[in-house]
Amino acid sequence: MDWKTKLLTMVETRETVLTLNEEEINDLAKKGISERTAATGLSYEIKGLDIRLNGNDMTADAIVKWGALRAEAAVVYHLSFAEGKLLLKPQSVDVRGSSLSPSLLKLKTIEIDPGQYLPEVIQITDLSFENRELKIKFAVNWLQLPGLLR
Repeated sequence: MDWKTKLLTMVETRETVLTLNEEEINDLAKKGISERTAATGLSYEIKGLDIRLNGNDMTADAIVKWGALRAEAAVVYHLSFAEGKLLLKPQSVDVRGSSLSPSLLKLKTIEIDPGQYLPEVIQITDLSFENRELKIKFAVNWLQLPGLLR
């Protein structure tokens, strides 16, 4: 079941928790990274990406192309949720067995506002990271929801 179907099921059952597995998170991350790269005009291109979750840590294995150079890297991010934003703070970078500082590569904390994709009647109240899943808890104004469906 894809994440859109899960969201529709959530609305039908009035369950206010949505769980995304690693595959669904990978799909969303790939889309988000390609949009972000295009929007910021970065000089490198991500050719491949695989994300693994382990509690509040996320490892992004990436194949990156920068001009004629191509490299494989594993970046570990610490995940947290604060003030309505998903925060991804780079912890370490490994390129071919060599550890590099995230600051050396100018990696900064990534802030994502997942609420920007939702109508006002739905708000994210919490994100939790459990095993290899992301659980999203919502608050829904059920009285205003029918107005959205017209």
